[in-house]
Amino acid sequence: MSPAIAHASPGPDLKRDLAAVGAVILVCALLAMLPALGPALATGAALRMAAGFTALAALGCLLLRLKLPLGSAPWILGATAALAPLELPHPLSARTLAALSAVTLQAATIPRPAPDFAIAMQGGKTVQVSQYKGKVVVVAFILTTCSHCQRTTGYLNKLQKELGPRGLQVVESAIEANAENSVGEFSKRFETPYPVGFNGVMDALNFMQHPAMQTPHMPLLAFIDRKGMIRAQHEGNEDFFGDQQEQGLRKEIEALLKEGSPAPGAKKAAPAKKGSL
Repeated sequence: MSPAIAHASPGPDLKRDLAAVGAVILVCALLAMLPALGPALATGAALRMAAGFTALAALGCLLLRLKLPLGSAPWILGATAALAPLELPHPLSARTLAALSAVTLQAATIPRPAPDFAIAMQGGKTVQVSQYKGKVVVVAFILTTCSHCQRTTGYLNKLQKELGPRGLQVVESAIEANAENSVGEFSKRFETPYPVGFNGVMDALNFMQHPAMQTPHMPLLAFIDRKGMIRAQHEGNEDFFGDQQEQGLRKEIEALLKEGSPAPGAKKAAPAKKGSL
């Protein structure tokens, strides 16, 4: 039997919420008018800054009151868009406040334990990320037809061959439609020395703690240390994927490989002789 759906009629709570929305809109409208009055107001900049913080605070209260996810970019950016024309003093510009509001509320937790993620392989098999615990793991979510992803695959291919003996393990997962039919050819074309499988888009976004309402920029990379903790991650629109991408990949991987590895020249302790205490 399907659960019933309750249709609530407007009550005091809803009225208060609507009043809060109206208050935010009113504040934003007043803010939009202040630049024209700035020359006539000796404290115009201070007033605009105070009003800007008031509007952001009101928005935060409203989101909590309506029990909406604070990480929803459209709510934050939509309300702060009215602040963009304001000429707030550097460095607390309205655009900066808007960007910080969106980024801060949506940032993935770093470090965090890597979930026991399964990557489907052709033939019905799966690869568990957890099976590589004790190694440094790079999980790369890609699109097989994406030139940026192919470039990253080339670098990871090289690094796997070079650093694999020291404990590096790369795994890739294609997340486009019909990826199951394309990963085989992709793996052969790039001669990947590591597993290449496939997953659904939402599986990848959940693994990366990527906001579901934002379009992901490919590729997506997660760097996992020997203890199974995600220590860093990068998205395709970052400077990380620029001209120094190979150096950036190497730096992230080398730093994790050095953790927990024996010191150069270190010798294993000799086994105790029988009869010794």
